[in-house]
Amino acid sequence: MVVNSVSFRTGRKFENHISDHYKLREISDAVCREHGKSILEDAPFYSKSRKLYWVEKSGQLTHRDILRQDIEDAINHSYKDSMFIYYLESIGYEFVRGFDYQHPSVKAPTWQRPIRIDSLGKEYTRDAIAERLHNNLGRGLSFADFQPPSHNRKPLLIIVQSHPKYKEPDGFTIFFQLVVELFRLITGRPYVEVKNIIPITPEFRAIWKDLDKISEAAQFLGKHHIVTETDFHDYENQLDEKIQELEAVRQKYRNKLRRVKTSEDETALKEKCREITRQIMPYRNDKEICKFIAKRQPELKQAVERELQTELGTQRQQTKQRSYER
Repeated sequence: MVVNSVSFRTGRKFENHISDHYKLREISDAVCREHGKSILEDAPFYSKSRKLYWVEKSGQLTHRDILRQDIEDAINHSYKDSMFIYYLESIGYEFVRGFDYQHPSVKAPTWQRPIRIDSLGKEYTRDAIAERLHNNLGRGLSFADFQPPSHNRKPLLIIVQSHPKYKEPDGFTIFFQLVVELFRLITGRPYVEVKNIIPITPEFRAIWKDLDKISEAAQFLGKHHIVTETDFHDYENQLDEKIQELEAVRQKYRNKLRRVKTSEDETALKEKCREITRQIMPYRNDKEICKFIAKRQPELKQAVERELQTELGTQRQQTKQRSYER
């Protein structure tokens, strides 16, 4: 079945809102009931907020997804609650409420509000986590197995020191290269492949799904020798000028089309317009990449600096780690 996305009555394009999904689900359930088929009464679709629904639909990780993965790693590397807490603190989390409370909760620096750990599922209640930690001790997990993730890779500090532009005020684009380089070191591969990456700060975990675009942006910046913010804005202005120049030429051809006298002239002018459009497309694609860079640069800068602070904080807490019972 083919459906036209534009209404022939109003001329408006169909917009797929979350309410349409709810309505479609209701119709589907009604059809299933009519034919004696089972339905999912308690499906997660009904309980998720609009924001979480679209985050997951776009293939990104929610805060809860990231936290759940980190908690599993912390449990697998610990055998007591103090080690569990230290592990999560080592990768950037702050315990708003610890295990002295019935409902421990944590918060990453960029999150607006903390998340109660037991809200992730019944296997993450305080008692359930304590039992799993105790079982780790029973299966022979020792202090030697406890290794915060920031110790398992080359420190970001070494990467930063190799980039002199990092400390300069005009180091506008260096954060794209830093992010790509960090993930290359984590994966141990010459090309970025996000598979089995060890846990790091939540900000970097959220970057994973955009890593292909970030890598593309880093290559784009290197290709056009863009280093400073001035370089970036100059290149944007050059793109605008080229696009405007080509659009002006195309508009002249379109104006001639209004006074065309023969079909041959009309065909020739339309082909010239199409050729100009083909010439404009690469510049417009570059403009889209520039928009992505301008939007993500402050976020990447914050993520890199947060990762560096967490890494240095973990190093300062090494003496605290030695106080754990062996």
